[in-house]
Amino acid sequence: MMGSFPYFLFSAGEICYNKSTMGNYKKKRKKYITVAASLVLSASLLAGCGNVKKQNAYKQKGIAAMEDEDYKKALSYFNKALKESGGRITAREADICYYKATAQYRLNKPGAALATLGSLEDYHKDDANASFLKGMIYADTGKAKKAFEALESACRTSGENEMYEKAYVYLIAADLSGQAEQFYMIMPGEARASENVLRQRVLLYEKQADYKKAYQAAKKYLKQYPQDEDMQDEAEFLKSRL
Repeated sequence: MMGSFPYFLFSAGEICYNKSTMGNYKKKRKKYITVAASLVLSASLLAGCGNVKKQNAYKQKGIAAMEDEDYKKALSYFNKALKESGGRITAREADICYYKATAQYRLNKPGAALATLGSLEDYHKDDANASFLKGMIYADTGKAKKAFEALESACRTSGENEMYEKAYVYLIAADLSGQAEQFYMIMPGEARASENVLRQRVLLYEKQADYKKAYQAAKKYLKQYPQDEDMQDEAEFLKSRL
């Protein structure tokens, strides 16, 4: 199912840009809010032979509604698209479910999103994407332990550095610094050495007002990326706070 996962390929959900200020070092970080969705085994979902063309049309209408921030209408279209599944539960239906769940989440229904995600997991055991999305919901709703456990499970299952990186960044964005630090310790070396993770280390320590560690993290970042002028300025700022 990785091919249709919206978090990485941006085929579903929204990308929200939040500005983070690290002293005088300003940058944009991406906070990806996507959640998994359910496949409700109703008669309407399982009935009929399905119509792929019609299903895709409903899906596109739902995406358009998402872009207009009309999540109620989007959810209606995604439900109609799922009714055209003909009883199939393929990557195509899963992709629609990601859109559907994003709409559910934007309608302030995290509990429903988690419940429907569980239904999706019933069909795809060891689904790293589903676990990851659960972790994101838990993080957004302040359930720190469950967020860590779900994200750790997702990353362990996938084994992909990118998923480790995104999970770490997301925990920081959700202000779960303790879980972020714990998660960092289980990340593969390549993921820990990525540009984004190294940058986020600076942000994490500065948010904690630990300027010594933030400065050390900035120096470590600059050792690999010495041409980053913004981080050079940030390092000078942090040094002044010691």
